[in-house]
Amino acid sequence: MDTKKIGKNIATIRKNKGYTQESLSEKLNISSQAISKWETGAGLPETSMLITLAKLWDISIDSILRPIITGIEKVIKTVVIEDVEFTIIEKERALYAGAYDIAPDLNCEPNFEGCLSDHEVFNTIKDSLTPDRNLVLSIDYATNERPRAMLRGQETSNYEQPAGIHVIEADPTILIKVQATNAAWALTKKLTGEGKPTWHMAPLFGLIRHIFCDSEKSEYEFNGCKQNGNEEIEIYGFNGNNYVTVPVIKRSKNSLVTTTAQKNICKTKKLPPEKGSIIKFGNYNWRVLDIQGNKALLLSEHITEIRRYHYTKFNTTWAKCELHYYLNSEFYDTFSKAEKAQIAETEITPDDNTWYNKDGGTSTYDHIFILSAEQIIKYFGDSGDFAKRNGWTWSGNKFEMKDGKGQALLDQYNEKRIATNSNGEKFEWWARTPGRENFFAVGIGTDGILLFTGHRVNYEKGVRPALWLKL
Repeated sequence: MDTKKIGKNIATIRKNKGYTQESLSEKLNISSQAISKWETGAGLPETSMLITLAKLWDISIDSILRPIITGIEKVIKTVVIEDVEFTIIEKERALYAGAYDIAPDLNCEPNFEGCLSDHEVFNTIKDSLTPDRNLVLSIDYATNERPRAMLRGQETSNYEQPAGIHVIEADPTILIKVQATNAAWALTKKLTGEGKPTWHMAPLFGLIRHIFCDSEKSEYEFNGCKQNGNEEIEIYGFNGNNYVTVPVIKRSKNSLVTTTAQKNICKTKKLPPEKGSIIKFGNYNWRVLDIQGNKALLLSEHITEIRRYHYTKFNTTWAKCELHYYLNSEFYDTFSKAEKAQIAETEITPDDNTWYNKDGGTSTYDHIFILSAEQIIKYFGDSGDFAKRNGWTWSGNKFEMKDGKGQALLDQYNEKRIATNSNGEKFEWWARTPGRENFFAVGIGTDGILLFTGHRVNYEKGVRPALWLKL
């Protein structure tokens, strides 16, 4: 780990967020010398301080520890189809700076109120890596936090940008690039039926998806199948060198994709045998948490609904609670007969709360269940604090570390445990482990904190069903 690069990254983010070393030290209740030590690479923040910094700056811990590498591309190969050349590129982490063109949550649609003009954008961006100043880089950047937004801007090497300029960080990916030539438009018309529009190049995205997503013989598939949605990049150059790029991922050897006329959705025909894959099953998207023999453990990618764990504040366990009954009756019945045949009935062993010595009850045989606290730690990341009970306790208006006495688990995996509904709204969600009393159940907060004291069972929280799927 290069502490000097990380230190420089911390300094850059601090300045970009509008803090001096002194003002940040006051906010964190530490000395400015400690911050100087981080930024010179003489030391790094403790895990608890990294969590605090990430929350304060509204970024991931990963963004703090992995400085941005920009401008690095590697051409893997080219694919030529009917005189149209598709370039496959490995792209390192990148920064894109610009102004939102279409962003309902920023009041920029339909009259673009508050948005900068093209001229203002391209004359304002600092340290652009784009060779052509007249070039427009548009990113259709759809995420849980921003359902739809197009950023007009350029690639940059600098986090620090003037007012009105937003910065987007893109993870390493594989890109497929095609130029907007006459041959490309002819191939688009032939394969997708869409002609050349007057002022945009969106049909070329459809061409790339048709070839590299819908084709079962393709080595790649569209990255938009993943949770973060579309990340499409259009480049308009006034020198006529217009092109588009689309992010893709390597297709598993055993993954098959159905041919479909829909260009914006990848539908898996068979479960990809890779942990972390997202598949469609029934009415929901599911994340593959584990593969054991001929079965795969699936967890709903989003909160499916808000429900009570139990109908009233009585002592209960997973075997006796209302939520257990509902998931294995009404929710289970939302699947078709063929889909039910794919869901394995599984023994669900009780999960005791070892922090509060509460009995998890008796085993059950379920088709649908929710994860235990131990499973959440296992599949979302284990810092080792659970086994040691290195937890945190709410004191006044903040959590404090109480080794061996903690109420909640706060670690570097908080962000991974955050759950949202399909609209991107964050919700607390249930685990099937009892809380500090048997009329409490463990819950995960909107900030990803695993609360072992739990919530009263008659409170309404988010539900993320899980199941074992036969392969």
